[in-house]
Amino acid sequence: MTVSTGLIGLDKVVQPLMAGDNVLWRIDSIEDYIPFAEHFCNNAISRREKLIYFRFGNHEPVVEEKPGVTVWKAHPEAGFENSITEVHKKIKKQEKGDITYSTPSPTFQTNVTATG
Repeated sequence: MTVSTGLIGLDKVVQPLMAGDNVLWRIDSIEDYIPFAEHFCNNAISRREKLIYFRFGNHEPVVEEKPGVTVWKAHPEAGFENSITEVHKKIKKQEKGDITYSTPSPTFQTNVTATG
C-alpha cells in the first residue's frame, strides 16, 4: 500500500512511500515542519485513516486530538532508547491499516510511519 504525504510535489520525490516506511526530518524549528505535518495529517483524515500523533516536544501541538486523531505524549526526557521503545510498543498494538505519525522537537528527529 502506498501512502501520500498530502503534497503532490513531495510525493513525487519520496514515492513510492509504502506502509511501514519511515521519513526522517531534521529541522531547525517546529515552524519549518508544521506545513508538512498539516498536509500529511489532513490527507490521512480525508482518507478516513486513523491518525496517531506522537508528541515529543513542549511546543504548541502540531495536531489536536479530535475524532479519528489520537495524541500520545512521548517522554524524551527518559532518554532516546526509552522513548523509541515506548513508541514501538504503541505502534505494535495498533490494528493494520492505522497511520502512525510522530512529531519533532528541535532536538529529536521526526519519524513518520504508516503501518499497513
